[in-house]
Amino acid sequence: MNQIATQTPTATHTRRRNPNRNKPTLPRICVSVREAAEITGLSKSTIYNLISDGRLPSAKVGGRKLIWLEDLHKFLSDAKQNQ
Repeated sequence: MNQIATQTPTATHTRRRNPNRNKPTLPRICVSVREAAEITGLSKSTIYNLISDGRLPSAKVGGRKLIWLEDLHKFLSDAKQNQ
């Protein structure tokens, strides 16, 4: 009786270098509604309400609402001063 030996191929994967590893990251200027909610601790629906009330500027780009970090900081600063 002939036995056929089955061998598992050995992994010869080489680790690829990340081409972006040494590139400096650019500072972000906009965040999504989800990210704005995470940053502020507010809910996404509150962020959407602030946008629809005109209290927080945003732009719709590619189906996403984006909020400038500068506007988010200004909104929070104004809210703090109005306490």
